Amino acid sequence: MSDGKGKSSTGILVLSVFCALLAGFIIGYFTANFQASRVVRQACAPVSPRPTRSDNGPGFSEKKYVIYFSPGNREIFEELGEIPSGNGRIRGKIFLDDRPMAGLEFSLILARGMKTQKTTVLADGSYEISIPQGKYYFNGLLIYEKNDALEGRILVNVVSKEENVAAFREDENASLLKKYSQLKAKIGSQEAAKKLSDTFGQSNPSRDEFLFTVSNTPFTMDDFNFRKPIEIIIPINNSMISLKELKVVWSPVKNASTYSVRFNRIDKDGPNTSYSPAFSMSDIKENQIDASDIKNRNDQAESGDCGIRSRLLPGKVYSVRVIAFDNKNSIITSSSLEILHELEFMLKE
Repeated sequence: MSDGKGKSSTGILVLSVFCALLAGFIIGYFTANFQASRVVRQACAPVSPRPTRSDNGPGFSEKKYVIYFSPGNREIFEELGEIPSGNGRIRGKIFLDDRPMAGLEFSLILARGMKTQKTTVLADGSYEISIPQGKYYFNGLLIYEKNDALEGRILVNVVSKEENVAAFREDENASLLKKYSQLKAKIGSQEAAKKLSDTFGQSNPSRDEFLFTVSNTPFTMDDFNFRKPIEIIIPINNSMISLKELKVVWSPVKNASTYSVRFNRIDKDGPNTSYSPAFSMSDIKENQIDASDIKNRNDQAESGDCGIRSRLLPGKVYSVRVIAFDNKNSIITSSSLEILHELEFMLKE
């Protein structure tokens, strides 16, 4: 009997260590998006890089919109070297509220703290950048803005990238946990945890994710879209509300076919704040979800492996994000991209 209990305890301990390694792996990937005092402790937590600004004379500012980045190397975006022109070409279009953003001056931010030469968006929203032929890793945009036209807008491409990453990470977690169970049955819990731990070390991303090649044929970037964020009307920010009364209402989005709502739990420990995903509701047809919908979904929610999913719990603080999709399931826009500025509320007993 004692031997069985010992083995059980060992298995639980190893599984706990494995879960911690899994969370740590994802944490290392996402933490670069946050201020130094912020900590992300759970996989799949949606995060968003904030545009940084620097003044360059009266009426002029720079904004860096980071979409892809090298984990742990955020500082490379502080001082950007310039790539000379060349015989290769990068093309694309930029839109503001679905209108060509003619006259906008910008550069592309590439890997290792480099930027392309400045270019100007034409009347139809198109641009072309001269660059030497070769392979590059794309990071984001450096906007040279004179009139604050982008103020209050979000870069939809960041939302799309986050949604893809979140879906991938969730699937990856489930796949790894399944693999752990299979390995445990064959080689035991300790060896299984060690094998997967080694796998983490080999697969941990250390460079930018978006690789592209510039050759004799011009490379075409996806369109960049800046749009108004969705305004969440109910609940009121920093309010206290019971689960049975919790309702989410937001401003309707033109041409939206469906919406998704994301709930994240916010836990504060001294100067540190962690964000962990609670649950999401998808394929919402109207610009609201009522209390009964939320309660029914919450009653069905399970804790899940390693806390990847959890219920809405009384006495906890949560944030809300709403995302709008068109009839092709492409993202139109979302509520605030800045997780530090998302609407927050506390569930009371």
